[in-house]
Amino acid sequence: MPSDYESPDGHPHEAADGVPPAVRSVSYVDDGDSDPGTTARDEEIRAQASAMVDQIVRDIAALGPPGWLEFTAVFALTIRAGSATCGFITAERSQPVTVPASVMAQVARQRDVSAQMSAGPWWRLLLNVTNQGRLQVSYDYGDQPFPDDQLQPAENYRADIATYPRPQVPIWLAGYMAGPAAQGRTPAQAAADAVADTAAGRHGVNTDDIEPLPQTFVCWAVLAAVYSGARSPWGPRIDAGIAWYESDARSGSTLYLLPGERAVLSGGRWDSPLLAAAYQRHQPLPDLYRGAPDWVNDTVLNSRNQNGLLSFCYWWTEGRWWRGDTDTFDELDDPLPPIWTPKECIAAMTAVIGSGSEWACGQLLTAAEARTVTPELLTAVFAGYPNVDLRAAHDQLRLAGVTG
Repeated sequence: MPSDYESPDGHPHEAADGVPPAVRSVSYVDDGDSDPGTTARDEEIRAQASAMVDQIVRDIAALGPPGWLEFTAVFALTIRAGSATCGFITAERSQPVTVPASVMAQVARQRDVSAQMSAGPWWRLLLNVTNQGRLQVSYDYGDQPFPDDQLQPAENYRADIATYPRPQVPIWLAGYMAGPAAQGRTPAQAAADAVADTAAGRHGVNTDDIEPLPQTFVCWAVLAAVYSGARSPWGPRIDAGIAWYESDARSGSTLYLLPGERAVLSGGRWDSPLLAAAYQRHQPLPDLYRGAPDWVNDTVLNSRNQNGLLSFCYWWTEGRWWRGDTDTFDELDDPLPPIWTPKECIAAMTAVIGSGSEWACGQLLTAAEARTVTPELLTAVFAGYPNVDLRAAHDQLRLAGVTG
């Protein structure tokens, strides 16, 4: 059950059956990387912080129901606010509990102590404890984005970093703190920038980084059909007027189709060198919008631009792809599905369906290019594939406008 640091609700309760908590001693399992360069002072502070965790565990254990087997607690704190979720497991069920304000205060003090280590204060503290006294403690320094229900407003992280300066902030968190001001482009801003670019003689860069829009979109569509037909949760998808893709490694992109044979392709690479240079080495953010027309704006840009994590932007007009001033070709591999060549597209399709389907996949791609895909072609592609969803596959192609 979630608990808010600002919502005190009393002192820890005794165990429900009136006996002392089951945890009287704990053994630590540190799943973090060992740093051979850790100073003696770090070790001293770590020992102090670990002792404080011991007491936190005891107080949480006192909240558990009779016969509990283990509990898990997750704390997410900044200097401004905090939240906690905690749940116990018994032989019969799981039971959430509310973490009292007194325990939250202990956790905040423990974080203040741990902040004196060279790594700085943790953002999340994760505890798993068994009734035999085995404790696994993990300190989360933000290598991966936090769950939405544990993410605080950007100003809380800015205040925390102002109090506890860090040599480096994770790219995703730096972008989150930067917010829409970093890469947002409202229609009004886009219109003003387009006028200014024209007046100054600034133009977009014509590029062949990506295959022409018709081929790109057709490859995207057939891949979407294959992944949907195979009932895969991954892979590209087609919605009305938009193609989108999210990889399993937090990279992704969107392709918006606009009237007048126009389109906007944008997205972000999770480990983008361009964003790392900007947020961690204080270089300028990539110039993605120089020379862009006013219709390249927040309405059709990948939502990563609202969190400062857009690492490429292309627009299609006059039968060509254009981009801003920064060369972003090296940003494209992970955020885009395999749409580069027909051969690569077919290979990706057969990787999902299985070997032996190459000819049928090639026929599907050819028919999609001619906008003459039939249900029979789809059936042939999935011949022998178990539990296929042909309706979902056909719907993707219908939305793409490539069915006969």
